[in-house]
Amino acid sequence: MVDQAKKVETASCAFKKNNEELVQAFNKAISDMYTDGSYSRISSKWFGSDISESHR
Repeated sequence: MVDQAKKVETASCAFKKNNEELVQAFNKAISDMYTDGSYSRISSKWFGSDISESHR
């Protein structure tokens, strides 16, 4: 058990209710970004470090 979390971050996206097609397309796009490394490159550019591991 950890006494205190070192760092906690959250991220979320909102979609119109019952739009499963859009949710699936979004999830695939994010998954593809993890796979090809673009998520890591973008997070390093805009956040100064690779945040991709903490958001999987």
